[in-house]
Amino acid sequence: MINDDHPAWASCEVAAWSRYLGFALGPGKGNCSWDKAIQKFEKRSLQWDASQLGLHFSARAYNTFVVSVFSFLWQLEDVPQEAFDAEKRAIMTFSPGPGTWRLPTDMFYLKTHFGFPVAFQSMRHVALASKLRVCFLELHDVADKQMQLEHLIKSSSFFDRRVLMSTWYSTSIVTTLFRAIRFADNLGIKASAEWRRLVADFNHPMSLRDMQKARSKLQSRLTYLLITCPSINENMEARVRQKVSRWGLSPPLGILSRRLLARLPEIAKLVSPRVHSAIFKTLWNGWATSARFQCTAQCVLKCSTDMDALGLPLAQDKIEHYVYCPFTKHLFSDKFGFQPNSVSKDVFFLAADHLLEHTDKVTLVAIAIYAIMRATNHFRKFPPTSANEVHDFLEEAVKQATSGHRSSQRILHAAMVGRFASRRS
Repeated sequence: MINDDHPAWASCEVAAWSRYLGFALGPGKGNCSWDKAIQKFEKRSLQWDASQLGLHFSARAYNTFVVSVFSFLWQLEDVPQEAFDAEKRAIMTFSPGPGTWRLPTDMFYLKTHFGFPVAFQSMRHVALASKLRVCFLELHDVADKQMQLEHLIKSSSFFDRRVLMSTWYSTSIVTTLFRAIRFADNLGIKASAEWRRLVADFNHPMSLRDMQKARSKLQSRLTYLLITCPSINENMEARVRQKVSRWGLSPPLGILSRRLLARLPEIAKLVSPRVHSAIFKTLWNGWATSARFQCTAQCVLKCSTDMDALGLPLAQDKIEHYVYCPFTKHLFSDKFGFQPNSVSKDVFFLAADHLLEHTDKVTLVAIAIYAIMRATNHFRKFPPTSANEVHDFLEEAVKQATSGHRSSQRILHAAMVGRFASRRS
């Protein structure tokens, strides 16, 4: 029609969508708002070498430099499946380890369920919290606008457009925000209620600075409520039970999973984040051992070269061996002053009931786990030439475990002093 009536405009492109202030608008917009952001997200996720950061700093880097790419778009638009797929790949990149030692969703609950200082941001939860913040602080009449939009659609005489443009209507900014409010209401989460709790902590009348602080905290409070809401989140007790069932520990799995869920946040207060990450990787079977890759190899610390009748090493490269490895026993007894053979599998995995009342012992076990994991990672690449080399590395790893963490340093120092005092006596 344009060619016939207006030939001068024949080369003009008629687009079904266009970009305005960063958002794609129009009947044919689809997920075009997210295309460039997803590419930028994936590019940034590949720029970081997370293998040297550890879980704690990996999460901080991911939250600050990677997932923040989407923070503008998810305020007004639903996150597409392509972005969720990219999120899964990025989480796997930022939490390196053998195979599927963790699920991407495990990383979202590091703070709320496992006691880490920070967790990887979940796009699903943060995007919804962001929409709730926008509706409460910026667009107060979303419900009225949604009613107006529905009325206009129903009263339109262009009946074919209800079908042809139904996707556009259902993904409009107003409908997206209204849908977020309804979803949160069904969960019992209201931004207005959280706002009243926030402002109650400030002196009244509130200054402009206090108001800005409250506004900045609202989204994080809403995110916390969403990620701890049982009806829309993973069952962490079942998840812990699934992960620790392979270790064959003494407590029944139900008691054990609840005990570890309660104990991990408490352990986080006793040790540095790097040590807490080592504990989490141990429970989750995240060590890069040969057994984890369905292979059989000797203990990388070279504690023994003996073979069984089938020609397999008696001391194998797997976590179950390192619990009772002579180097582990030496670390506990000669360095930390534990009674010989007092460290069982239940103690090593911090599942023993009596550990609850001995925070110093818990701290030392956690430090030992970190040191042994560091040693196995190192000597897997650079095999030791002598037992003294392993002992020296473990001693240095123990110091690194407590570096910059005063309370664990004091406990380690007290254990070392007690060991020398008992020897002199």
